Amino acid sequence: MKSNQESAKALLDLDAETSIRLPDGLDISLAAASRGCVLILRKLMSRGFLARDWVRRFSITVSLAKEAWKKRIYQGCHALHIAALNCQVGSLRFYLEEHLIPVGDPCFDRKMTALHFAAIGGASDAIRYLVAQGADINAPDVTGLTPLHVGVQAMHPDSVRTLLSLGANRALRDSEGRTPLLLAIQWNVHLCYNLLKEDASQPKTDVDSKQTTEGQSSSSASAVLPAARLARATRYMAEALENSVMMGDLGALSFVLQDGYPADATMPSCGECSALGLAVWTAKYPVVKFLLDRGARRFTTRCQKHSFLKVSALFEAAVLRPQAPHCLALRDGTNWLNSHFTPLHIAVQQSNLVSVNIVLKHIASNAAAYRKWLPVSPSGPRQAATVASSAARPAAGINPVVREIVNRQVRLLFADDEYHMEPTTALHMAIMSDSIEITCALVNQGGADVDGIDWELSTPLHRAVNNGFGAGVGFLVEMGVSTNRRDRDGNTPLMRAARAGRVDLCRLLITKGGADTTVRDLNGMSLLSCCAEKSSSPALFHYLSSPEVGLDPYARDKTTYSPLHDAVLNSSMTAYVFSGRWDFERVARGPDLVKGFFALVVDDGDGRSLLPRLRRRWPHAEWSRYVNACLPRYLSLLCLAAARGLLWELGWLLHPGGADSELEGSAEGTALMAACSHGRAEAVKMLVRSGARVAYVKRPPGGSPVVQNALEHARGFPEIVRWLLVRRYTD
Repeated sequence: MKSNQESAKALLDLDAETSIRLPDGLDISLAAASRGCVLILRKLMSRGFLARDWVRRFSITVSLAKEAWKKRIYQGCHALHIAALNCQVGSLRFYLEEHLIPVGDPCFDRKMTALHFAAIGGASDAIRYLVAQGADINAPDVTGLTPLHVGVQAMHPDSVRTLLSLGANRALRDSEGRTPLLLAIQWNVHLCYNLLKEDASQPKTDVDSKQTTEGQSSSSASAVLPAARLARATRYMAEALENSVMMGDLGALSFVLQDGYPADATMPSCGECSALGLAVWTAKYPVVKFLLDRGARRFTTRCQKHSFLKVSALFEAAVLRPQAPHCLALRDGTNWLNSHFTPLHIAVQQSNLVSVNIVLKHIASNAAAYRKWLPVSPSGPRQAATVASSAARPAAGINPVVREIVNRQVRLLFADDEYHMEPTTALHMAIMSDSIEITCALVNQGGADVDGIDWELSTPLHRAVNNGFGAGVGFLVEMGVSTNRRDRDGNTPLMRAARAGRVDLCRLLITKGGADTTVRDLNGMSLLSCCAEKSSSPALFHYLSSPEVGLDPYARDKTTYSPLHDAVLNSSMTAYVFSGRWDFERVARGPDLVKGFFALVVDDGDGRSLLPRLRRRWPHAEWSRYVNACLPRYLSLLCLAAARGLLWELGWLLHPGGADSELEGSAEGTALMAACSHGRAEAVKMLVRSGARVAYVKRPPGGSPVVQNALEHARGFPEIVRWLLVRRYTD
């Protein structure tokens, strides 16, 4: 509106109606105030705008930073409020100088003043002007929130900085007992917190017993809070305590605890952790000491939300503070075997070799205690309930309890997916972390089973191959791992290595691991086909098809594909295949693929590149059979190009390719019919100009003749119909 003030003035000069209001109550004066259009406001004044219209009320919708998804609507607002929210000092000056609205007049529902709205909008200039005009800088709303509180809620450090510089009282509390500083800690507003914490000598009052401060409502100074309000205040303080621990800020923590909140409180985000437990698991050791010195004693060891925050923090904390109660609990008999975040697994997951060694030594030195915690099997002897493999190899000199615990599967939360909990072993995790030192420690010192399986029936060797962890593969092969185990998808480690194109891993598995090269997956694909279809390594294809390994590149699988078919369709293999001395006569001599090999070249591959190459290498006697193949349930090659509008491929197939334009290779009929049905106008023109018939009589065997007409199939495309009837004769 501001950019069109002259237009608005002209409309007012023409006696435009000024009483029209929008559904939310916004009229011309309020719109002008919100945009700072003082000229329009003065024009309305000169026209005798009614006094009641200057103080008209309407609703303002605001999104505070923490609740952006939840709009907050303030009812009964006036022009000062919208002008302050939008930092329109000119509009504020007009209303106050003309004495139209008092500077401290609040909105109806929450009793927020213009200064509150200026703090929400981060309007520093408006804040200064309103305070200079006598606005109460510490005025509370119905919940006791001052402009300083509101500036923190809106996450506007400029508002907070300006209010503090003008003398705002940072010690005032809202009806829930929160100072602006506690609010900044609770909502994790770092910039505002840094501004507010500079004055650490601010006066403190108890949460439940507060003294009345000038400018604060009596509701926020009551001696005893109602039960519902006290419950909300307790949660607010718990959120502030949790954020203080997570930030590791002793200053913020001190403010929260000085306000009377207990150091052993439960964290609201999970409902399980104590402050001490959270500090340990986040490895905030100065916070651990701070809490212990202030009487915190409740330590929690089980929480899904905070299970992966740091490396085996229990044992690290034990080393740093041997007198800490959490360390004593572990040493004196805490059973963590059934926990989903055991110290062993966390140490492995975080690749902390020192912690792994501490855990293994701890288990070995307390084997008697841990033996009684191992579940008892129905048959009698004590066995782990979820051992990774029932055929774990015994390791000489390793305590059976250590070996049994190391080989247990634990349903572990993964850091990249909060809800993904799947059973795995410590050795699998070490392999996935590419840690050869921890892998060796678990096998040599912990007796980890190198053939154990996880939730996907993958062995550590599968995981090592997936990660391209060559050192891990070599170590496992040296330890005698079975190289022919299959995962849930029927893949052996060698097949995974072939799909990844890893020549070094395949050579290692074949030559040293004795892996079977004749394996096939659940779809019947051979090892060489896995390489040809999925990998981007011609070197691996060459190695597997060489006499050293001896795999046949011409052998068909159950879907009639050969490895060379897959290699042609793989863009990373194309140049290698066409530059090699492969016998395409043997490739072409067999049956065509179910969908048609040439159709796949056009549909899935790069037809512009592959078709000319195939024309040069493909046996001439077989070319016509393949290019005009019409297979059940699939389009012919020419019909496919026409239906997809692949003009280059269509033109090439019609002329150098020698495709039959009258072949009925689609449900509609010929390629022209398919192009009309799919609305491919350019393909229609190309086919007609190449001699394709617009209409013909089809004589099915044993049936009556049927007239096939392209116009019937082009009925939904008027431009094609128009071209077929008229423009093909005039173009």
